[in-house]
Amino acid sequence: MCLEVYKILQEKPLEDCRHSYFNLSLPMFVSARPIKAVENTVLRSEKEPLVWTLWDKFEMECVGMSLQTFLAEFKQQHGLEVNMIMYGKSLLYAEFFPKKRMQERMPFTLLELVHNVGKVTVPMTENKLILSLTCTDANDLDVEVPDLIARVR
Repeated sequence: MCLEVYKILQEKPLEDCRHSYFNLSLPMFVSARPIKAVENTVLRSEKEPLVWTLWDKFEMECVGMSLQTFLAEFKQQHGLEVNMIMYGKSLLYAEFFPKKRMQERMPFTLLELVHNVGKVTVPMTENKLILSLTCTDANDLDVEVPDLIARVR
């Protein structure tokens, strides 16, 4: 393990790294090579394409921000239009909701949406929410994007 850290510090290529371990319960020695994380590319309007991996996350300051403001701010910052917002199993926002329901939810903050719609009480010690998003890109296609870490307190 320690020798592999030296390879990282020396900025050696990924192909030079190894992961090895002994399983003492079975007489087995295993050695593996790491692979590069799969990169996803998303076309954005008026911005260069977004290239992300499973390890990436969006981060936003959303303290006191209403849903309507959040949608506009996300589009301005990232060049993508949000279709759905999910927290755990709760669907907080979806563009296919009836207009009346969407208009009722637009003035709520993200924290209020999680409490009212998701029926989840977020402890006062938690300052951030992890939200899953579905967006449309510059070609109006549904695309996968990284999760969003929203600071709400």
